[in-house]
Amino acid sequence: MKSNNSRLTELDGLRGLAALSVFGSHVFGLIPHNESLLAPHNPLRLFWDGHAAVMLFFVLSGFVLSIRFVQKNQPLEPVGFIIKRIARLYPAYWCALAIAIALRHFTLLHNHLSLLSPWAASLWCVPLDLDGVIRHFFMISPGLNNSQIDPVIWSLVREMKISLIFPAIIFIVRRTPRWFYAATVLAIVVLLGFRLNFMESVPLFVAGSYLAKYTEVQAWSSRIPEKFKLALLPVALLFYGTGSICGQPSIATEYSAGVGSVILIVLFATSAPLKRFATSAPVHLLGEVSYSFYLVHLPILLAVSSALYPHVHSVVLCSIVALLISIAISKVLFQFIEVPTQQCGKWIVLRLPRRIEMPIG
Repeated sequence: MKSNNSRLTELDGLRGLAALSVFGSHVFGLIPHNESLLAPHNPLRLFWDGHAAVMLFFVLSGFVLSIRFVQKNQPLEPVGFIIKRIARLYPAYWCALAIAIALRHFTLLHNHLSLLSPWAASLWCVPLDLDGVIRHFFMISPGLNNSQIDPVIWSLVREMKISLIFPAIIFIVRRTPRWFYAATVLAIVVLLGFRLNFMESVPLFVAGSYLAKYTEVQAWSSRIPEKFKLALLPVALLFYGTGSICGQPSIATEYSAGVGSVILIVLFATSAPLKRFATSAPVHLLGEVSYSFYLVHLPILLAVSSALYPHVHSVVLCSIVALLISIAISKVLFQFIEVPTQQCGKWIVLRLPRRIEMPIG
C-alpha cells in the first residue's frame, strides 16, 4: 500500500461507512420497543455499532495524521500542527453547534420525542444556558455536558485533546525502529489507558501511527491472495463488534474494536473488491463529508423525527428524510466551511514568524 491520494480516498470511504454506522445506531435508538434490535449478544448489532465506529475513527485519524511524519519523514512543527488541527476541527464544529441549538429549540417546542424511545425522550432534557454554550464553544472545556446540544461531540472532545499531545506521539513512534519496541510501547499505553481515564483513547491513535510507520504490514497484506483477504474480513468484524456481541461497551471492547479497525484499514487499503466498494460514488460522497455528517446527523434526525413521526408513525421514513437532509447540509459545510478553513490554517502556518520543528528520528 503506497502513500498516495488513491489510498486516502479508499480510507475516506471506510470513514464514511463508519459514519453511516453511527447514524444507523441512532436510528435504531429511536425505535420504540426496540429491545430485540439492541439486545446484547445480537451479532447483527455490529453493523450499527456506533461506539465501535468511533473507535475506527480514532485509529484512522492516527493513521492518516501520521503518514507524512513517519513515512515521508516530514518535520513536525507542534505549534503549526495544532493550528491546522484547530482549523480542521473547530469551524465545522461551530456551524454544527449553531444548527443543533436551533433544532433543539424547534424540537423542544413540539415536545414529540416522548412518542419515540426512552433514549430519544431523554435527550435535550438538560437546560441550556450561556455557560453551557461557552463551554461548548471551546469544546475541551472542563465540565462540558455533551447532552445539552449535540451528544455526539464526546468523541470530538477526545480527538482534540489527543491532538494536543499528538506531536509527542509522533516523537515516540519515530524512535521505535523495530516491532518489538513498538509492541512494548503500545502495551504500556494500553495499560495506562485502563488505569487513567484521560489516556483511554490514546492507544487507538498510537496503533494507527504504528500502522502508518511499518509499511511492511501493508506490503505483506498486498501479497496475500484476494480470497484470503476476504476471509480475514469476518475476523476483523469479530474484533470490531466485540462490544455489540458482549453487551455494553467498555475499555476492553474499545481496544478490541481498535484491533478490528487496524485489520479493516489494511484490508480496505489492499483488497481490490473492498477498494472498489470504498471508492464507489455513494460511499466516496459519504466519506468526503463524513466529518460534517457525523456532527449534524443526530440533531437533524431528532428534529425530523419530532416533526414527522406524529404524522407518519414510521421511524424508517423519518430516518430516510433525515439522512438526505444530513448529507445535503454536510456537503454544504464541507465545500464552504471545511475546505476553506483548512486552507486558511495552512496559510497561517506558512506565515508563522518562527517555526520550531521536531527533529526526525
